[in-house]
Amino acid sequence: MYRAQPKWNDRGPDYRLEIVTLGAETPQAYAAPWRYLLDLDLAAEVVWPKAAADEPIGRLLADPRAARQQHSDGLWLRLIDLESALPARRYGAGADVVLEITDGFRPWNAGRWRLRTSLSDASVSRTQEPAQLALDTADLAAAYLGGTTLTSLAAAGRVRELVPGALSTASRAFATDRPPSCPDAF
Repeated sequence: MYRAQPKWNDRGPDYRLEIVTLGAETPQAYAAPWRYLLDLDLAAEVVWPKAAADEPIGRLLADPRAARQQHSDGLWLRLIDLESALPARRYGAGADVVLEITDGFRPWNAGRWRLRTSLSDASVSRTQEPAQLALDTADLAAAYLGGTTLTSLAAAGRVRELVPGALSTASRAFATDRPPSCPDAF
């Protein structure tokens, strides 16, 4: 689905096409609507404000530099119940890590949690074991969606590795093949 926003300048048509939604089952089916939209004579610009960060359109163009990408927040997440949320997602790798979580807004999330993951399931439980990673629930929420790695958060000083190797193990577990995307406004 797309919308045309008619506009004319002193040199002629200067239409802007805005993609509302685009989905396809195969690479060929993905390319077909783009070919149509990019070939429209009156369109000077095609924009997709709610595109996923990893949309392949740039790699389909003869000149990939012609595509400009601008990132903005589209989805925020607040983990309210770690005990339910952490086992509810799929993980990209196995891990057994103890997290020291701080949460100034929901004190019941604070404390040490042992997270065990595999490719098929996960479990989490409170523990008294020494922590291997220390982070705030806001940073855990960013990693939970899969678009931000724990490694990048650690580089920014937002996650502390307390036991060598725990950071890369946990970061791989939270990694996803595709970054999160929310094409709908709500």
